[in-house]
Amino acid sequence: MCGGNKIKIYLSESDHYKIHNQDSGPQTKSSDIDGPRQAAQQSRGSHAPMSQGLELIWKFGMEQMPRAAVDPLVVGGVIGDVVDMFVPGAELAVHYGIKQLCNGLEINPSSAAQRPRLLITASLAPPNYYTLVMVDPDAPSPSEPTFREWLHWLVIDIPEGSDASEGKEVMEYMGPQPPTGIHRYVFVAFKQHGLMETVRRRPVERAHFNTRHFASENDLGLPAAALYFNSQKQPAGNKKR
Repeated sequence: MCGGNKIKIYLSESDHYKIHNQDSGPQTKSSDIDGPRQAAQQSRGSHAPMSQGLELIWKFGMEQMPRAAVDPLVVGGVIGDVVDMFVPGAELAVHYGIKQLCNGLEINPSSAAQRPRLLITASLAPPNYYTLVMVDPDAPSPSEPTFREWLHWLVIDIPEGSDASEGKEVMEYMGPQPPTGIHRYVFVAFKQHGLMETVRRRPVERAHFNTRHFASENDLGLPAAALYFNSQKQPAGNKKR
């Protein structure tokens, strides 16, 4: 299960900030980001861009920021790169085999080759239906994401409390296939106003999908929930058989 997690940021070889969840306690301390911040500034140069969330945290200080601003979605750049700030209205549970996803968890591509079990729950009166989007904002390379966002999965009309397989698949599932660097794979759930049955413009390609534009075009509003994991290319000898 995803318990209390300590957020740790590091600068990867692909020159991107990521987070790892470690079972070291529920608190996030400013010391956890001071070291990576200094290393990042030296590596990237004074004019290199940082993620929006990290800029906010370091500008105003950890203690002065609202709790939402230190959320792992902000620190991991999901809020900013994929979606805008939102107030969660549902819970997203994703399992690859027996492994339950937590934000920033690293998953081998082979372990995520098949679509996961995914449930969306909320404390709202049923029936409620959700749209699920899964994207990679780091394709093909985190340092040059020229395909941002790469669409991995799109499902509409998912009944609350039911597996995503009970919804209508608009774009079939594609597992992680990161060619280089550490990629973020982001699940975003939107609450629908009712059954959609179709989308206004069905995606025909996976590259250059835009989650914000899709949500706006289909009157979905801000996300109800989001979750992401990290993945990188496996050495040939380490691939799951």
